[in-house]
Amino acid sequence: SSDVCSSDLEKTRQKYVEHISRMLQLIGDSPTDADTRAHAIMTLETTLAKASLDRVARRDPNLTHHKMTVAEFQALAPDFSFKQYFADRRVPSFNSLNVAVPDYFKSLNDTLASTSLDDLKSYMVWHYVTSNATLLSKPFVEESFDFNQHYLNGVQEMQPRWKRCVQLTDRSLGDALGQKYVEKAFAGQSKEKTQQLVNIIEKNMETDIRSLTWMSDTTKQQAIAK
Repeated sequence: SSDVCSSDLEKTRQKYVEHISRMLQLIGDSPTDADTRAHAIMTLETTLAKASLDRVARRDPNLTHHKMTVAEFQALAPDFSFKQYFADRRVPSFNSLNVAVPDYFKSLNDTLASTSLDDLKSYMVWHYVTSNATLLSKPFVEESFDFNQHYLNGVQEMQPRWKRCVQLTDRSLGDALGQKYVEKAFAGQSKEKTQQLVNIIEKNMETDIRSLTWMSDTTKQQAIAK
């Protein structure tokens, strides 16, 4: 029922605030200060969330396509210097961009004006800590897992550290790791057999492409080359 759903959401929001507080305590806040900052962070995030499109609305491309010049984009949130932001991020020069949710940035501008500097700092600290929690010491890793994986997603047990290290390496250095894997796993005859298999697959794909009746000869040549 809707009452049950509302109760579950309220419980999750409370769990989230408690999680934020525990993480802030891990970086040195007192329990009282951490609780106060956690509630302020929740208030700020709730305000920003209300200005965002929900998942269903985001599936409509017409609702998330708004081409603007950089000046038009800046006008949505004049209190936030996107010019400085892009420069700090070392973004290449551009004149226009797609703004998925213009109303979000309008709300952001109002929120920045109405939120205290201390609360904005707390928000930035929180997101910096939580985004790096899995790379920090064991208490941070366990707290992040308990809320994000165990409570929210029902994962019962954290993977062993070696598996997490391998996954992190694969995500961060996938190409470099792949080269080392190929050197060890596909040396000698293994490499030759793999190349033979790939050649067979490519020839069969070429045959399939040439037999297509709905594709022009020029397009077929481009598909074969790809």
